[in-house]
Parts: sequence; C-alpha cells; structure tokens
Amino acid sequence: MLLFDANVQVGRYRQLREGMPYSKDDLLKDMDRFGIAEALVLHSLSREAHLAPGNHRVLRTVEGEPRLHPCWAVVPARSGENGPLDMLLDRLYKSSIRAVKLFPGHYSFSLQEWCLGSLLEVLEEGRLVTFIDPNSQYMGTPMDQTNWDALVALCRAHPKLPVVLSESRLRSGNRMLYQAFETCPNLHLELSGFWEHRGIEFLCHEFGPERLLFGTKWPVRELGGTVAQLQYAEIGEAERSKIGGDNLRKLLAGAHPSKRRAKPEFQISIKPPKGETLRAQALRGDRPDRLIIDTHAHLGKSAIYHLPQSSPALVEQEMQRLGVRCSIVFGFSGVTGDWTYDNDLVTQAMRRHPGRYHGLIVVNPNHPGEMMQELERCVDRGFIGVKLIPSYQDYPEDGPNIELAVRWANEHRMIVLNHSWGPTDHLRRLAVKYPEVTFIIGHYTTQHAAVVNNYPNVYQCTCEPLTYNSVETLVDALDTSKIVFGSDTTDLPLMLGMGPILHARIPEEDKDRILGLNARDLLRKVGVRIAASEPMEELDGEYEAE
Repeated sequence: MLLFDANVQVGRYRQLREGMPYSKDDLLKDMDRFGIAEALVLHSLSREAHLAPGNHRVLRTVEGEPRLHPCWAVVPARSGENGPLDMLLDRLYKSSIRAVKLFPGHYSFSLQEWCLGSLLEVLEEGRLVTFIDPNSQYMGTPMDQTNWDALVALCRAHPKLPVVLSESRLRSGNRMLYQAFETCPNLHLELSGFWEHRGIEFLCHEFGPERLLFGTKWPVRELGGTVAQLQYAEIGEAERSKIGGDNLRKLLAGAHPSKRRAKPEFQISIKPPKGETLRAQALRGDRPDRLIIDTHAHLGKSAIYHLPQSSPALVEQEMQRLGVRCSIVFGFSGVTGDWTYDNDLVTQAMRRHPGRYHGLIVVNPNHPGEMMQELERCVDRGFIGVKLIPSYQDYPEDGPNIELAVRWANEHRMIVLNHSWGPTDHLRRLAVKYPEVTFIIGHYTTQHAAVVNNYPNVYQCTCEPLTYNSVETLVDALDTSKIVFGSDTTDLPLMLGMGPILHARIPEEDKDRILGLNARDLLRKVGVRIAASEPMEELDGEYEAE
C-alpha cells in the first residue's frame, strides 16, 4: 500500500512553536518515517494570510520533488482574487494544480450556489478535486462545523465535481454524513478528523471504500493515530489500498479531462519495515506483542453520535483483535443522563466477560444523596472504582461533592478516574488526604505533572495524544512509570489512542510501561491481578446483535 496524504500544509503558521516541523524537509522526513509515499500539499499562507502568496509559494516549495503535489486555495469569484474566471482552468492546468481547497470558515463565505456557483461551474468543468474545510482555525479540534444543507445542495448542483469534506473533527455529524453519502455520489471524506469507533469498517461496508481518502493534517496532528487507524482497520487489503492512496490518485488523474497529460515517469517505493519493534509492527498492521491494558473505555450507546458495532461482546472482540488484555470501562448515559442505566449495563458486561472488563461506577455530584446510594448499590457488583465527569454535568470540578465520592473510594481502596480534576492544588489536596485512592487524570495534560511525579497514588492517562509529538511531550514532563494508556473507545477508535504510542520516538521499555505494565501495577493496588502472560486466541462464538 502506497499511502497518499490528502491533508498536508507546509510553511510557518500562526501557532508554530519552537522545535515543531513545518518545512518540506521536515515533511519528507516524517513521510519516510510513517511509510507515506506522496502528499497533496497546501502552503499555510494560502489559509492564514491570503491565497495569492500561498498559491505561488507552494509551487516553489514542491518544485523538483515528485512525491509532493501542489494544491491551491480558492475563494468566491466576484472579488477577483482567483484571477479572471475564464482563465482559471488554464492557470490551474499550467501550474499542475489538480485539487483546490475552500475555507468558508476562514475566508468567511457561503457554500450556497448564489455565492460559489460561478466558481464551482469552472471547477466542475475541469473536474478539479475540491476539498471543503469549514473550520475557521487551523490548530485545535473544533467539531462539527459543516453546513450539511449547503454541502448537499452543492454536491447536487454540481454532480460531476469531486467534493471532499475535510473537517477538523467530525463527531456529532456522523449520522448526517451517512445521509449525505447516500444522497451525493460525488461526496468523499478525508479521514484525519473522522474518529469513529470502527467507523472505517462501517463506511466501507455501507458505501464502499471509494468514498474515503487518507489524510493526516500534518504538521499539527500526531500521524501515528491516523496511520494506525487505517493499518488496523478490519478491511481487505484492496480496500485499504484504495483508501490509503488509490482513490485520491484516481480523482487527481481525472482532473483537466480536456487536456492530454503525460504519465509520471518516476516510480515510488516504500521499504517495508523489518524487526519486531512496536513501530515496525504498527507499520505492518501486526497485533502488538505486548501486555496492553486500556484504562479509559466506554460501553453503551450515545445520542451524541452513532456508535457502530459497539455491543460489549463486539467491543471485546475488537480488544482481542488489537491485543488489549482488559479494559477499565464505564457507561455513556451517566455522563449526560441517567447514571443507573449504564452502571447496570457495565455490571452485566463484567459478568458475561469476566476478566476483560473492570467497571467504574458513574455518578452525578449534583445529586449527592443519590450519588452515595448508587455507590452503595454497586459496591458488591465487582466495580473497582468511580468515574467522575463533573465538567459535562454542570458541576464545579472542585466542588464539595467531588470529595464525598473520593472519601467513599478511599474507604474501599478504589480507583477514581475524573475527566478533569480542575485546579492542581485541588488534586494535590485530595491525593494527600486520601492515600488509599488511586487517582487517574482522565485526559491528556501536563498541567498536573508535579502531582503525578511526586505522589504515588496519582496517574496520568494518555487519552488522547492528538497533537504532533504529544507522547514525547508527555514522557518529557512526567515520570514514565505514572503514565497509563487510555483509548476512550468507543467514544474514539482504539487505534487513534494506541497508534501514537506505538510510533512514538521513545524507548521500547517506556512504551511497554505505558501500554500495560503501569496499569498492571495500578490494578494490583485495587486487588486485580493480571497474569504475566496469557494466550490471546481469537474469540469465536455468537455475539449479540447491535
């Protein structure tokens, strides 16, 4: 499989920090590291400053490098910033531009026909691959910015135009995506912001692999998660190759149909990785041969988005397929609704899948009386701790009822995993006052490094290493023996969280500790013993329906 990255920007950008990559040489180095053969490249000036200097500079940047293909930004026609509309196709052809990008959020324009129609007619005539990125900022992970009504109308009005949606994060929009795919055969999805549990598998099954394009959002995103999502997707190799690069190559080859183009004379080859390092295994898509324990996972369904293939039995099958020995889990509904429903679901999952699921009791600190009743109701069901998520429940992160749950967990020598612990002094005070609690900081941060490094009962979860070099940053800041792997599956794909660790530029022994050995030691504190080794046979038998 020759990967073709559909979402790359080169050049300095506003939030660039010391030591972060941005140049062509940086890009090629990372492409070699992750086995990426080609990339479609936009210059950051085209997005952040103005399209004219960026479009000009990207041609100079990629000149002489056959692995890199230039891409231009365009805007609605009437301002004249694209140049004369009747000459645009010729300019694009002469500059070897076969793909363009629209940034309606950043350049402040509408996707409606009254605004873009004349430009889209020209692009459709030339079959230019047209990416639509609705996000108003480059960094960060803004979610669900797509105007679906406008996008579908655009695709319908221009059925011969290949359109590619490129969201920073597509979360609650996945049900809308399915309907848009059903309605618009010319709509495609670039995958760097598509973080759905078994989402690649679901889209391939429902719509075919031809609608999906591999992309990383280099240099601001961590490539390991995106590459691993594709490498470990449970699809055929032909489907993987289409998504990985063949679909984009075919779309680009269809641009400028009225012009005759010579075929490229160069050949690209990527040497397959050798050895049994975790990175080599990840590049091959082999199941990691290490102890892996997931300390942050969900069970259940969600109103926020569709979660395909997410029954407890199917999630266990996914764990086995990817080498996860066991998971610390809690339900979805308690985050924003009835916390008893999913505590019962997790109870049932622990009973049906002993040793695979270790449950946390979800509670709501807005209701202290019912919170304590729920803790007592679940105490003898095999749960090993408490899950707090006050920031989603409109309760202060350092409010007094948080301590009620922590005090109860201290009496029972349990884990307390909190989505966010709030002020560092608050966490420090609790860690000192309640030494029998094993505290887990639920999401990626270095804010509490001093507490993690200096208190034996506080651990940092990796969930979720999204930005470039984020695992290396965490290891630099924290005692590696206090970092535990968490995927946030099924809220997120398991490999989105594991991939960055497998690919991280850190010693193998640090990866081993983060992936499983630290969590094994943590579980021992609460009375759970994990065998040093255990056969990881593929599961068989019947699984309950979705």
